[in-house]
Amino acid sequence: MIHIRSILGDALWIMGLALMCSLSWSSWEKIPPGTRVPVAWKGAVVATRVDRLSALWVVPILALAEGV
Repeated sequence: MIHIRSILGDALWIMGLALMCSLSWSSWEKIPPGTRVPVAWKGAVVATRVDRLSALWVVPILALAEGV
């Protein structure tokens, strides 16, 4: 039973990582180079903007590093 849960957990982790990478890749192609992407808000006002590389790829890379 524990082995099945381990395999199921790995499968869900892989599917989640694939979804994050797919969405980042899709957004990467749509956002023009040089655009600063909003990543944090205070109410309805943008508080922080970063370059598109950081905004789109930091989370999937950190998730991959954490899972390995």
